[in-house]
Amino acid sequence: MMRLLFVLILFCHLSCWDLGSPNRNDLNSSINNIEDNLSKRDFLIWTDSIKLRTQEWNNHINNKEYSLLKNKYIQNPTIYLDDISLDSCILLKKKWLDSRPSYHQEIKQIQVYYINNDSFNYEWIVSFDKVIGTKIIPSFLVFQLIDNQWKIKKESDWITEGNKFEKSPKQTLNQGDYAYSRSFIEVFESDSLGQQLVQSSFRLEFSINESSVSGYFALFDGKSKVINDYEVISGNIENGILSLQMIPYGEDKEEFKNRAYEYSFKLVGEDTIVSISPNFPDLLGRPLIRYFGD
Repeated sequence: MMRLLFVLILFCHLSCWDLGSPNRNDLNSSINNIEDNLSKRDFLIWTDSIKLRTQEWNNHINNKEYSLLKNKYIQNPTIYLDDISLDSCILLKKKWLDSRPSYHQEIKQIQVYYINNDSFNYEWIVSFDKVIGTKIIPSFLVFQLIDNQWKIKKESDWITEGNKFEKSPKQTLNQGDYAYSRSFIEVFESDSLGQQLVQSSFRLEFSINESSVSGYFALFDGKSKVINDYEVISGNIENGILSLQMIPYGEDKEEFKNRAYEYSFKLVGEDTIVSISPNFPDLLGRPLIRYFGD
């Protein structure tokens, strides 16, 4: 049974999903990069500013304030899966909202993450639950700092991001060992310590042999403390979908095998898998990137 040594990689541009190879030196380099370019105090101030911009964006939509909404985007934003002009973006939103006079959305569970692409590029992702009546849609915005103003570079939801891989070529995996990771920096608020920067990572390791699939899946915080962990007890690949059955780590396999959780991932080549399990919203639509070595 493989145990996990969690390592941190940071988000890159969402449009390409290229996260690179994770290792703990990347974590230290990225944190130092933040400290070299701005103080942690500035990091926290920017986080609050981005949350405010997100709330303003939501208010402009609910109030149908199109001129104010236009000021929130870059000149050529990505709206869901399409790269469009700013004028087209606002025109589409106006047409959609005007046809729904009673439309109202709320945003909850807002989380801000720092995005890194081997350089300090001032891009951040805001992940949140968009609540429309009784419907909850896990959504996100990508912000970029342009001329000292936070602008929306991309708007989408994680369901759409996951679905876009459905028509991709069907892949499979050969027998062998595989390890995938997805990691991030976020702001955590503590009653005793106040706002702190926290590094967290999802990690999946598994082995495929002739008769079985086994492995380990967990969420670690930046100090390698296990938040949640599961043992992979079985799995299969069908039509390009990796399905893994898991139970809480340390529990009896026979007792839990009929109550195992099932998580599914779309194979996007050997180096990337994308979570497509709606019963695991924290990863839905997000890619995990394969890495090699310790």
